[in-house]
Amino acid sequence: MKYSGRKPFKVHAWGIGLLILGGILAVLWLSSLTALAYLPIRPLVGGEGYVIPPMARGQIIRQVELPDSEKAIALTFDDGPTPQLTAPILDILQTYHVPATFFWVGQNVQRFPALVEKAARAGHTLGNHTWHHPTGLLTPFRATQEVESTRRVIYQTIGRKTPWFRPPFGHLHNGLVSYARSQNDTIILWSVDSEDWRVKNFSVAQMVEQVLSNIKPGAIVLFHDGRGSRLLSPTQNLPPIVQALPLILEALHQQGYHFVTVPQLLQLREQTTSRPSASGTSTLFLPPTSPAPHPGG
Repeated sequence: MKYSGRKPFKVHAWGIGLLILGGILAVLWLSSLTALAYLPIRPLVGGEGYVIPPMARGQIIRQVELPDSEKAIALTFDDGPTPQLTAPILDILQTYHVPATFFWVGQNVQRFPALVEKAARAGHTLGNHTWHHPTGLLTPFRATQEVESTRRVIYQTIGRKTPWFRPPFGHLHNGLVSYARSQNDTIILWSVDSEDWRVKNFSVAQMVEQVLSNIKPGAIVLFHDGRGSRLLSPTQNLPPIVQALPLILEALHQQGYHFVTVPQLLQLREQTTSRPSASGTSTLFLPPTSPAPHPGG
C-alpha cells in the first residue's frame, strides 16, 4: 500500500503533460489555418480577378444600362459543366475570341474539374449556381450549404472565390438569394433568354432569332451547358445550342457588338456613371421586373 499514494500522482502528471502537449499542437494547427486564410488567392494563368464594383454588391441585376454607343453584352451559361455541351461551347468561344460567364452546379464542378480549369485558363468568369440545383423553399441551413459548398469546390478547383450567384430557375424568394445577398454576393439574372431549353418544336433558326431580336447594349444573355438530355435533340447530330452559338456570335459581330464577362460589363457601367446623362440622372442596374420562376433553370 506504500505505492498507493504515488500512482495517482504519476497518472496526474502524465495527464498534465499530455494536455500541455495537446495545447501546443492545437495552437500550431490554428496558427497554420490563420496563415492559410490570409494567403493571397492565386488565380490560374489567364483568369481574371473577381472584383465587384461597390454599387453592385448584394444587388440583383438583370441588365446593365449602357449608352447605345457602348455595344457590349455578356453571354452566360447555366447548369454545367458537362462534357457533351461545355467542351464544344468552350471551343466555339475560343475560336471567336469571346469571353463568357458560366454559372455552374457544384456537383458538376466536382465531377469535371478539367473543364473548370480549362474555362478559367481561357479567361472566362465562373459563378455559383448552387450544388444540387434545388427547387422549392429551402431552410436557412440548406440554402447556406447549397451556396457555400459550390463556392468551396470552385475555390478548390481554380484557387479563386466567386462572388457571382445565379439562383436556379431565377427563384428569388426560396432562401438562396437572401443568403447570397447576406454574403454580399451579386445576384445575376438575365435580360435575354435564348430559350435553348425548348428542345421540342424550337429550331436552331428560332433560337438565333430569339436572341437577335431582343439584344441591346448591356444585355445579359441566358444559355445552358448542362442538365442532362433536355438540350440534346435526338434528331440532330449536334446539340441545338452548339449549332446556334456560332450563328449568334457572327450576327452580333456584324451588328457591332462586342462580348465581355459579367464583371467586365459591370465595370463598363461603373466607368460611364461619371458621364452626365441627358436627364441628369443615371440608373446603374435594371432590376428584375418579375420574380416568377423560369422554366429553363
